[in-house]
Amino acid sequence: NFAEINYEREHKNGLAHTVWLRKSRFVPQGELVFERDFSDMRIPYEELNTSEVGVLFRYSAREAYVQQKRKRKPIEMESPVFFLSHSIGFDNLLGGEAAYHRTEFSAQKRFILNRFGRLDAVGEFSKVWNAVPFPLLVYPNQRFRHHIENNAFFLNRALEFVADEQYTIRATFVGDDFVLSKIPFLDDMGIKELISLRASYGRLSAKNDPLLSTSDIYNFPAASYRYDSVPYVEGTIGITNILGLLRVEYVHRFTYRNLPDALLGKVRVDITL
Repeated sequence: NFAEINYEREHKNGLAHTVWLRKSRFVPQGELVFERDFSDMRIPYEELNTSEVGVLFRYSAREAYVQQKRKRKPIEMESPVFFLSHSIGFDNLLGGEAAYHRTEFSAQKRFILNRFGRLDAVGEFSKVWNAVPFPLLVYPNQRFRHHIENNAFFLNRALEFVADEQYTIRATFVGDDFVLSKIPFLDDMGIKELISLRASYGRLSAKNDPLLSTSDIYNFPAASYRYDSVPYVEGTIGITNILGLLRVEYVHRFTYRNLPDALLGKVRVDITL
Protein backbone atom coordinates (compact mmCIF):
# COMPACT_ATOMS: atom_id res chain seq x y z
CA ASN A 1 0.00 0.00 0.00
CA PHE A 2 1.12 3.56 -0.59
CA ALA A 3 0.23 7.21 -0.15
CA GLU A 4 1.13 9.74 -2.82
CA ILE A 5 0.92 13.46 -3.49
CA ASN A 6 1.49 14.51 -7.10
CA TYR A 7 1.27 17.58 -9.30
CA GLU A 8 0.62 17.32 -13.04
CA ARG A 9 0.92 20.07 -15.64
CA GLU A 10 0.20 19.94 -19.38
CA HIS A 11 1.35 22.45 -21.99
CA LYS A 12 -0.12 23.15 -25.41
CA ASN A 13 3.19 22.35 -27.12
CA GLY A 14 2.70 18.64 -26.30
CA LEU A 15 4.89 18.52 -23.19
CA ALA A 16 3.55 17.40 -19.83
CA HIS A 17 5.25 16.71 -16.54
CA THR A 18 4.31 15.11 -13.24
CA VAL A 19 6.11 15.44 -9.90
CA TRP A 20 5.31 13.15 -7.00
CA LEU A 21 6.15 12.31 -3.40
CA ARG A 22 5.30 8.71 -2.48
CA LYS A 23 5.56 6.61 0.66
CA SER A 24 5.10 2.85 0.19
CA ARG A 25 4.84 -0.21 2.42
CA PHE A 26 5.51 -3.74 1.08
CA VAL A 27 4.36 -6.72 3.16
CA PRO A 28 5.09 -10.27 1.89
CA GLN A 29 2.10 -12.60 1.61
CA GLY A 30 1.68 -16.35 1.27
CA GLU A 31 4.95 -18.18 0.66
CA LEU A 32 6.84 -14.97 -0.15
CA VAL A 33 9.33 -13.88 2.55
CA PHE A 34 11.72 -10.99 3.04
CA GLU A 35 14.96 -12.32 4.53
CA ARG A 36 18.71 -11.67 4.51
CA ASP A 37 21.63 -13.97 5.20
CA PHE A 38 23.87 -12.89 8.06
CA SER A 39 26.77 -15.19 9.02
CA ASP A 40 25.09 -18.58 9.41
CA MET A 41 21.66 -17.10 10.13
CA ARG A 42 18.71 -15.95 8.04
CA ILE A 43 17.10 -12.79 9.36
CA PRO A 44 13.41 -12.30 8.40
CA TYR A 45 11.78 -8.90 7.88
CA GLU A 46 8.07 -8.24 8.24
CA GLU A 47 7.89 -5.33 5.80
CA LEU A 48 9.81 -2.96 3.53
CA ASN A 49 9.15 0.79 3.65
CA THR A 50 10.22 3.28 1.00
CA SER A 51 10.02 7.05 0.58
CA GLU A 52 10.67 8.55 -2.84
CA VAL A 53 10.31 11.63 -5.00
CA GLY A 54 10.11 11.47 -8.76
CA VAL A 55 9.45 13.36 -11.95
CA LEU A 56 7.89 12.17 -15.23
CA PHE A 57 8.09 13.98 -18.58
CA ARG A 58 5.67 13.12 -21.38
CA TYR A 59 5.89 14.50 -24.92
CA SER A 60 3.75 14.10 -28.02
CA ALA A 61 4.20 16.60 -30.86
CA ARG A 62 0.84 16.37 -32.66
CA GLU A 63 -1.44 14.92 -29.99
CA ALA A 64 -5.02 16.20 -30.15
CA TYR A 65 -8.18 15.30 -28.30
CA VAL A 66 -11.56 16.58 -27.20
CA GLN A 67 -11.76 17.00 -23.43
CA GLN A 68 -15.07 15.77 -22.02
CA LYS A 69 -16.20 15.87 -18.40
CA ARG A 70 -14.82 12.47 -17.41
CA LYS A 71 -12.65 11.34 -20.31
CA ARG A 72 -10.84 12.42 -23.42
CA LYS A 73 -11.78 11.52 -26.96
CA PRO A 74 -8.58 11.30 -29.04
CA ILE A 75 -8.58 12.88 -32.48
CA GLU A 76 -5.02 12.19 -33.64
CA MET A 77 -3.64 8.75 -32.74
CA GLU A 78 -0.51 8.43 -34.91
CA SER A 79 1.78 10.87 -33.19
CA PRO A 80 4.58 9.13 -31.23
CA VAL A 81 4.51 9.54 -27.46
CA PHE A 82 7.65 9.59 -25.30
CA PHE A 83 7.96 9.12 -21.53
CA LEU A 84 11.02 9.75 -19.36
CA SER A 85 10.96 9.40 -15.57
CA HIS A 86 13.42 9.35 -12.71
CA SER A 87 12.69 8.54 -9.08
CA ILE A 88 14.91 8.82 -6.01
CA GLY A 89 14.42 6.71 -2.90
CA PHE A 90 15.62 7.93 0.49
CA ASP A 91 16.97 6.03 3.47
CA ASN A 92 16.03 7.24 6.96
CA LEU A 93 13.60 9.84 5.61
CA LEU A 94 9.87 9.49 6.36
CA GLY A 95 10.51 5.88 7.33
CA GLY A 96 12.27 4.93 4.08
CA GLU A 97 14.66 1.97 4.27
CA ALA A 98 16.30 2.01 0.83
CA ALA A 99 18.29 4.62 -1.07
CA TYR A 100 18.04 4.24 -4.85
CA HIS A 101 17.80 5.90 -8.25
CA ARG A 102 15.49 4.46 -10.91
CA THR A 103 15.21 5.63 -14.53
CA GLU A 104 12.56 4.64 -17.07
CA PHE A 105 12.11 5.59 -20.72
CA SER A 106 9.43 4.48 -23.16
CA ALA A 107 8.26 5.33 -26.68
CA GLN A 108 5.02 4.31 -28.33
CA LYS A 109 3.70 4.76 -31.86
CA ARG A 110 0.68 3.71 -33.89
CA PHE A 111 1.34 2.75 -37.52
CA ILE A 112 -1.49 2.68 -40.07
CA LEU A 113 -0.73 -0.16 -42.48
CA ASN A 114 -2.61 1.15 -45.48
CA ARG A 115 -6.04 -0.51 -45.57
CA PHE A 116 -4.89 -3.70 -43.84
CA GLY A 117 -5.11 -2.45 -40.26
CA ARG A 118 -3.04 -0.79 -37.56
CA LEU A 119 0.03 -1.72 -35.53
CA ASP A 120 0.65 -0.31 -32.04
CA ALA A 121 4.28 -0.62 -30.92
CA VAL A 122 5.87 0.18 -27.55
CA GLY A 123 9.52 0.04 -26.49
CA GLU A 124 10.69 0.49 -22.89
CA PHE A 125 13.90 0.71 -20.92
CA SER A 126 14.17 0.53 -17.11
CA LYS A 127 17.20 0.63 -14.83
CA VAL A 128 17.81 0.64 -11.09
CA TRP A 129 21.21 2.17 -10.38
CA ASN A 130 21.75 0.98 -6.79
CA ALA A 131 21.74 -2.21 -4.76
CA VAL A 132 18.12 -2.65 -3.60
CA PRO A 133 15.87 -5.38 -2.11
CA PHE A 134 14.29 -7.51 -4.84
CA PRO A 135 10.79 -5.88 -4.64
CA LEU A 136 12.41 -2.69 -5.97
CA LEU A 137 14.05 -4.31 -9.02
CA VAL A 138 12.46 -4.12 -12.49
CA TYR A 139 10.06 -6.73 -13.82
CA PRO A 140 7.88 -7.12 -16.95
CA ASN A 141 4.49 -5.45 -16.61
CA GLN A 142 2.33 -8.45 -15.67
CA ARG A 143 -1.47 -8.77 -15.53
CA PHE A 144 -2.36 -12.42 -14.99
CA ARG A 145 -5.55 -11.89 -12.97
CA HIS A 146 -6.70 -8.61 -14.48
CA HIS A 147 -8.45 -7.53 -17.66
CA ILE A 148 -6.62 -7.72 -20.97
CA GLU A 149 -4.07 -4.98 -21.60
CA ASN A 150 -2.11 -4.83 -24.85
CA ASN A 151 0.93 -3.54 -22.96
CA ALA A 152 0.92 -6.24 -20.27
CA PHE A 153 2.48 -9.71 -20.20
CA PHE A 154 0.19 -12.58 -19.29
CA LEU A 155 1.99 -15.92 -18.95
CA ASN A 156 4.90 -14.93 -16.72
CA ARG A 157 4.60 -14.67 -12.95
CA ALA A 158 5.05 -11.32 -11.25
CA LEU A 159 8.54 -12.08 -9.82
CA GLU A 160 9.64 -14.71 -12.34
CA PHE A 161 12.50 -12.73 -13.95
CA VAL A 162 14.71 -10.50 -11.80
CA ALA A 163 16.85 -7.73 -13.30
CA ASP A 164 18.10 -4.25 -12.54
CA GLU A 165 18.26 -3.33 -16.24
CA GLN A 166 15.43 -4.34 -18.56
CA TYR A 167 14.36 -3.83 -22.18
CA THR A 168 10.82 -4.50 -23.35
CA ILE A 169 9.17 -4.52 -26.77
CA ARG A 170 5.45 -4.96 -27.37
CA ALA A 171 3.46 -4.85 -30.60
CA THR A 172 -0.22 -5.41 -31.35
CA PHE A 173 -1.79 -5.68 -34.81
CA VAL A 174 -5.54 -5.25 -35.33
CA GLY A 175 -6.82 -6.02 -38.82
CA ASP A 176 -9.20 -3.95 -40.88
CA ASP A 177 -9.32 -5.01 -44.52
CA PHE A 178 -7.34 -8.18 -43.82
CA VAL A 179 -8.35 -11.87 -43.58
CA LEU A 180 -11.64 -11.91 -41.65
CA SER A 181 -13.00 -9.04 -43.72
CA LYS A 182 -13.03 -11.40 -46.72
CA ILE A 183 -15.72 -13.50 -45.00
CA PRO A 184 -19.04 -11.65 -45.54
CA PHE A 185 -20.72 -12.85 -42.32
CA LEU A 186 -17.76 -11.84 -40.12
CA ASP A 187 -17.27 -8.62 -42.04
CA ASP A 188 -20.92 -7.62 -41.45
CA MET A 189 -20.43 -8.20 -37.72
CA GLY A 190 -17.29 -6.05 -37.70
CA ILE A 191 -15.12 -8.82 -36.23
CA LYS A 192 -11.39 -8.17 -36.57
CA GLU A 193 -8.29 -10.33 -36.17
CA LEU A 194 -5.70 -9.53 -33.54
CA ILE A 195 -2.04 -10.59 -33.33
CA SER A 196 0.41 -9.42 -30.68
CA LEU A 197 3.97 -10.16 -29.61
CA ARG A 198 5.64 -9.21 -26.33
CA ALA A 199 9.30 -9.68 -25.38
CA SER A 200 11.46 -8.67 -22.43
CA TYR A 201 15.14 -9.09 -21.65
CA GLY A 202 17.20 -7.93 -18.71
CA ARG A 203 20.51 -8.11 -16.90
CA LEU A 204 21.28 -8.41 -13.21
CA SER A 205 24.47 -6.77 -11.97
CA ALA A 206 26.58 -8.28 -9.22
CA LYS A 207 25.53 -5.61 -6.70
CA ASN A 208 21.92 -6.89 -6.87
CA ASP A 209 22.76 -10.59 -6.83
CA PRO A 210 22.45 -11.93 -3.24
CA LEU A 211 25.15 -14.52 -4.01
CA LEU A 212 27.69 -11.88 -5.13
CA SER A 213 26.66 -8.60 -3.56
CA THR A 214 28.44 -7.04 -0.61
CA SER A 215 25.26 -5.12 0.32
CA ASP A 216 22.59 -6.33 2.71
CA ILE A 217 19.86 -7.20 0.22
CA TYR A 218 17.06 -9.76 0.44
CA ASN A 219 17.45 -13.32 -0.82
CA PHE A 220 15.58 -13.96 -4.04
CA PRO A 221 12.33 -15.96 -3.93
CA ALA A 222 12.66 -19.60 -4.96
CA ALA A 223 10.42 -18.95 -7.99
CA SER A 224 12.59 -16.10 -9.36
CA TYR A 225 15.10 -16.61 -12.17
CA ARG A 226 17.70 -14.63 -14.07
CA TYR A 227 17.45 -14.12 -17.84
CA ASP A 228 19.60 -16.45 -19.92
CA SER A 229 20.92 -15.54 -23.38
CA VAL A 230 17.42 -15.24 -24.89
CA PRO A 231 14.53 -12.91 -24.05
CA TYR A 232 11.23 -13.96 -22.61
CA VAL A 233 8.71 -14.01 -25.48
CA GLU A 234 4.97 -14.59 -25.61
CA GLY A 235 2.49 -14.07 -28.43
CA THR A 236 -1.26 -13.76 -28.92
CA ILE A 237 -3.69 -14.57 -31.69
CA GLY A 238 -7.39 -13.84 -31.41
CA ILE A 239 -10.45 -11.97 -32.59
CA THR A 240 -11.87 -8.72 -31.27
CA ASN A 241 -14.88 -6.44 -31.69
CA ILE A 242 -17.28 -9.37 -31.29
CA LEU A 243 -20.70 -7.72 -30.91
CA GLY A 244 -18.76 -4.50 -30.51
CA LEU A 245 -17.36 -5.37 -27.09
CA LEU A 246 -16.04 -8.97 -26.76
CA ARG A 247 -12.43 -10.10 -27.28
CA VAL A 248 -11.18 -13.70 -27.30
CA GLU A 249 -7.53 -14.68 -27.68
CA TYR A 250 -5.02 -17.46 -27.12
CA VAL A 251 -1.68 -16.58 -25.53
CA HIS A 252 1.39 -18.79 -26.15
CA ARG A 253 4.72 -18.81 -24.34
CA PHE A 254 7.67 -19.27 -26.73
CA THR A 255 10.71 -19.21 -24.42
CA TYR A 256 11.60 -20.41 -20.92
CA ARG A 257 9.01 -23.16 -21.26
CA ASN A 258 11.06 -25.59 -19.16
CA LEU A 259 10.89 -23.54 -15.96
CA PRO A 260 8.98 -25.17 -13.10
CA ASP A 261 5.27 -24.25 -13.06
CA ALA A 262 5.63 -22.26 -16.28
CA LEU A 263 2.33 -21.31 -17.92
CA LEU A 264 2.68 -22.52 -21.52
CA GLY A 265 -0.57 -21.24 -23.01
CA LYS A 266 -3.99 -19.97 -22.05
CA VAL A 267 -7.25 -18.68 -23.53
CA ARG A 268 -8.60 -15.45 -22.12
CA VAL A 269 -11.75 -13.41 -22.72
CA ASP A 270 -12.41 -9.76 -22.03
CA ILE A 271 -15.28 -7.31 -22.44
CA THR A 272 -14.54 -3.70 -23.40
CA LEU A 273 -17.29 -1.18 -22.80
